[in-house]
Amino acid sequence: MTLPGKPEWAKMLHLTLPYPSPSGNQTKRWVFAGQTWRLSSARSEVSTLARSEWRRLGRPGVECAQWFVSYLRCGRQLLDADNLVAGLKHIQDGLIAAGVVADDNPRCFEASHEQVVSRNPKDWRTVIEVWGRINAH
Repeated sequence: MTLPGKPEWAKMLHLTLPYPSPSGNQTKRWVFAGQTWRLSSARSEVSTLARSEWRRLGRPGVECAQWFVSYLRCGRQLLDADNLVAGLKHIQDGLIAAGVVADDNPRCFEASHEQVVSRNPKDWRTVIEVWGRINAH
């Protein structure tokens, strides 16, 4: 499968977290309340899931020139743009900690963010897809 409009890109990883990503405001409240462990725990959870799936797919050592990550947040309400992006930071850091994405430097990393509203808590989740453009050796 290739990224639409970018045939040289390949899907490298697909993860689904069983909860919507928090808002940036929520992560700030955790920090001010001295609950930074919540962010560390979430980052570790993403890192562990991503590393496990990365190994299962036989991808360790894959080097990509560029990374594209798409995030789909399904939750109770829409977040404004800055709250959406800030709430995804721990997920992005978890992908880097897992060794899936080398860096989130804008020269080699791009992301898209989408949201869906559902009143049904069973639908709430965060879907992460990682695409890579393989280095030509």
